[in-house]
Amino acid sequence: CNRLVLLSSCLLLPILAECGQTAFVVSNIQGSRISPCLSGPIQQDVLGLNRQCGLPSKIQNKFSSSGKSTTKKQQFRSVNCNSVVLNRARVQLKSGNSEDAEETVIANQSPSATISTISFWRYIWLLAALPLLSGIFPMLVDAAQQTTVTEDRRFIIILFLILKRVYLYTAALSIVDMAARRASSVPLELGQRLQQLNIELFSNIVDKEQLQVLSEGEAAQKTYESLDKVEGKDQALFLPLFLATLLLGSFYVLQLQTVPDPSMASDVDPEVLSALKDLLKYIGPYWTAFTNAAVCIIFSRAEFEAAIRSFTGNSKESEELVTDNTDFTGKLALLLSSLAVVGCYAGPLNVVWPIRNVINSCLAITVARAIQLPKFAYVVAALGGLVLYDTIGVYGSSFLLPAAGAAEPATATSVMETVARSKLDGSSLFWQPGLLSVVVNGRTTDALGLGDAIFPALLAGWAIRHDREEICSTDASADDSNSFIDSQKTSWYLQSCLGGYAIGCFLQEVFNTGNGQPALLFLIPSMLIAVLGTATVRGELSDVLRS
Repeated sequence: CNRLVLLSSCLLLPILAECGQTAFVVSNIQGSRISPCLSGPIQQDVLGLNRQCGLPSKIQNKFSSSGKSTTKKQQFRSVNCNSVVLNRARVQLKSGNSEDAEETVIANQSPSATISTISFWRYIWLLAALPLLSGIFPMLVDAAQQTTVTEDRRFIIILFLILKRVYLYTAALSIVDMAARRASSVPLELGQRLQQLNIELFSNIVDKEQLQVLSEGEAAQKTYESLDKVEGKDQALFLPLFLATLLLGSFYVLQLQTVPDPSMASDVDPEVLSALKDLLKYIGPYWTAFTNAAVCIIFSRAEFEAAIRSFTGNSKESEELVTDNTDFTGKLALLLSSLAVVGCYAGPLNVVWPIRNVINSCLAITVARAIQLPKFAYVVAALGGLVLYDTIGVYGSSFLLPAAGAAEPATATSVMETVARSKLDGSSLFWQPGLLSVVVNGRTTDALGLGDAIFPALLAGWAIRHDREEICSTDASADDSNSFIDSQKTSWYLQSCLGGYAIGCFLQEVFNTGNGQPALLFLIPSMLIAVLGTATVRGELSDVLRS
């Protein structure tokens, strides 16, 4: 039981490391609103929400006592505000103010609601429209090769170069938006968050008994409770340090694989070094491919299932997945994710690279949901550490590279670039997830690290939670439920985050040096300036800093 819990909780770590290692650009180079879609009128299953927020059974019973019906417009309000109210009550309970927390929950109880999901059209855009749009690149290349007019050829080439960057940045921006919306429903406590994600990830992967052990077993509960005690500031400090450690580990493994002569490493026994190299050369790629494929299937299955449920309206709470994890939707999602991942490994590169981007997008969304932080100050601290990690990894690590002639590839100028280029140079036998890319004629012509979408989603996730809390607070006394629907158009902080991200992408191109550069150095400051500027204009700066 201990092994199962620890294994499932730690499955996020390798892919997080992969994303962090490639959080920079390797090339030369919507406004948004909260719009949950209703799945149809159902009686409110508040017990699952209350369990998720860790409320006492006394409050759970009072919260779900009423049977009064509501309209669909009222359901829009209750489904979004319940989580806000419960999170507030959870904070009060942790501080020992149980009576006030109980009054808060009871006063804001909603007798009936629907389970909200992400709009299906957002999934259509991310999982279908963007891959289909990738077909424009080979068309542009063919057009440039066929034209005999120099000016026309120059225009097509410039258009091709611009559209590649726009395509990658649009994909990354869509991931940030989707990850923020998906992350808005996860608990803020680390243990409860991992518990919910593990249930979603392993539903239809393991049987019912194993899933119950994973979510409700004694060892699992102890693990989750201990993780709940980890402070947000500790998580913010741990994240960049953990990524830096794994980046260095990956770099030195690469160097061990590429040293041409074992005698060059004078500090290590040549026979031992030779044995390690042989092990890494013959076993390492297959083991890495197997573990990467398993993680890709598990993570993408969860997002495929969410997409299918948003289309059919058949939404489920995590508690329902524990008791019934064999429904058709979950099995269909598992089949689709398995076929997609097998295609990524077995199919020709010219055909499967858009599917690889889809799988990478699913990985990024799941990881972003796992690393959310509860307070604005913690988010800023973590992002500051990540910017520092990204900048040092690109600009301040060249002294770790081997002497000229021993480095592979020879053009790498930093530790992070060495690790990122190892995913692009074709030296690996199998596909390595971690990069959004554009492939033309079997060659990767442009790429963007997943970390450039995952880590900005930390701030975007905070923004959508703050917007939702603000909407629920301002409309708490409104009798007309239309006010809640209209107020969704004023999701200022999420919009400012996405706008700041777009500005950061533009600045990244303006100041492009022609080599690998730390994208977070442009993205994070732009997003923070946009958020703080919005808060200042609206007179909410002090509230945001304390949130």
